[in-house]
Amino acid sequence: MWKANSYLPAGVSVYPRYDTQVISGSVTEVSFFPSSPGSRKDADTNYIANPFPGNKNIVLLGIALQPLLTVIKDDSANNIDAVSVVNTLFDSVIRLNANGGREQKILDPTMNYMNFANTGNSIAMMANTAPAYVSLSQLVIQSTGPRQLQNQFFFNKQESFEFKMEFPGQAGVTFPATADWGNSAQNGRGEFGVKAIFYCADMTNGQVEAYNSKLQAASLS
Repeated sequence: MWKANSYLPAGVSVYPRYDTQVISGSVTEVSFFPSSPGSRKDADTNYIANPFPGNKNIVLLGIALQPLLTVIKDDSANNIDAVSVVNTLFDSVIRLNANGGREQKILDPTMNYMNFANTGNSIAMMANTAPAYVSLSQLVIQSTGPRQLQNQFFFNKQESFEFKMEFPGQAGVTFPATADWGNSAQNGRGEFGVKAIFYCADMTNGQVEAYNSKLQAASLS
C-alpha cells in the first residue's frame, strides 16, 4: 500500500478532494471540479470551489478515478453493453491544465489511475423457460487507491485548474443514457459516472521547497 505521507514535511497532513460527474449519451470529454459544485452531496462531491480556497500551495500527491458502478451487467433491452462501456473508459485519457488552461500539467491514459488490471468478465446464468437458461455477461472493475504522481506537482495559491477525461476521435463516444441505467437499475443505482479524487496537502513555499528536495534526493538514491 502506498503511504502518501512518506516524504512530507513535519506538520503536513493529506486530505482528499473529490468530484463526481455523470456520463450519459454522446460525449467527447467529461469535466470535473467546475468552478462551483452547485448542490453538493458528501458521498459524491466534497470540494467548495475551484480554485480550492486557502492561502497555501496545494501539493497534489496522487489521483484516483472510480466508476460509480464497479459491476456492470449486459442489458440489451436498455442499450447497455458491459464490454463496450469498460473499453471506452480504458481508451480515454485525462488532462490536467492550470493557470486558466495556459499550462498543461498532466496528460496521461486513464488506465494509469483507474484499475483495469483485474477487470473480470463473468457469466451469470439466469433461469428461463425457453431456452432453459440464457447467459448474461457482467464486468467487475476492481477498486483502486491513489496512483502516486511521479513528479512534484502543485497548485499555486488560488490557482484555477481544469481536470478532464477525454475520449479519442473528433466524434466522441456514446455511453448508455442515464434513462437506460435508470431502467436497468444496476446495483440499485440509476446512473453511471466517474468520481475523480485528488489527494492533497497544503504547504507553505518553504515546505514545498523542502518536499521537492526530499523527492530529488530519493530519486537519486
